[in-house]
Amino acid sequence: MVRRVADALRGAGAEAVLVVGGEPAWAALADASWIPDEWPGEGPLGGIATGLAAASARSGADALVLVAACDQPWLDGAVLAQLVTRLRTVPDATAAAARDGSGRVVAFPAVHRAERAAAVSALVAAGVRRADAALDPDSLLVLDLAADQRRDVDHPGDMSGSP
Repeated sequence: MVRRVADALRGAGAEAVLVVGGEPAWAALADASWIPDEWPGEGPLGGIATGLAAASARSGADALVLVAACDQPWLDGAVLAQLVTRLRTVPDATAAAARDGSGRVVAFPAVHRAERAAAVSALVAAGVRRADAALDPDSLLVLDLAADQRRDVDHPGDMSGSP
């Protein structure tokens, strides 16, 4: 699954794919780089914070960081590119994310400006763990993506209808 997600990120134009946390071998399977999660076992927000900090250090605060969960094998690069393009066109927005079928904004997939690295790290340090906390509602662009682009795999039965 990590290879499928990495391929989708590359299909969206990602210059580099970084796997945060988990096993380094997973990154090798996807021809990606690996870094340890700065907050292992503390929830998904720590992974986002770790990735934003790494991207900011590597490419600068103006970099765009596309994030996806490794359990989203139905992601499509062309669809993810829509998030990136939309964020590029609105300089005051700090992130672009999708809305689920109930209207709730979901944290994966999303694209963030790396300039938010310190703010997201501060949330994790304060005990926040929910991934959607990385999305500042005052500067967020929300797009409607097809349900399969947000779908994840939590149980073996979730693979029905797999690509």
